[in-house]
Amino acid sequence: MVVSAPNGYGKTILSLTSILPIIRNNNNILIYLCRTHTQVQRVIDELTIVQSHLKKKGFDYEIGGLGLRGRNAMCFHPAITKLNDPSLAHLTCRELRKSNKCIFYTNIK
Repeated sequence: MVVSAPNGYGKTILSLTSILPIIRNNNNILIYLCRTHTQVQRVIDELTIVQSHLKKKGFDYEIGGLGLRGRNAMCFHPAITKLNDPSLAHLTCRELRKSNKCIFYTNIK
């Protein structure tokens, strides 16, 4: 299926609600790929809405979702969280790791 329509038309919710019963009945996993953080967040928001409606209707299964993002969007280090430039975040992260100044990285090791 290919859908071309303007923003707000309902393409995301339509595709999710169409495929979720098939995934559940066949015990499959859906991998939904997006190009931007905004698009990833939209899919997560739509999954939350679908889950809410399922609970209201008495369905007993859970829908989970995981949005993956770049380092500067997922890192907890204060020096990285305030950066808006992914390239600068990468360089800063590398320097923090090299100098053992990132507690998050050292705790993983």
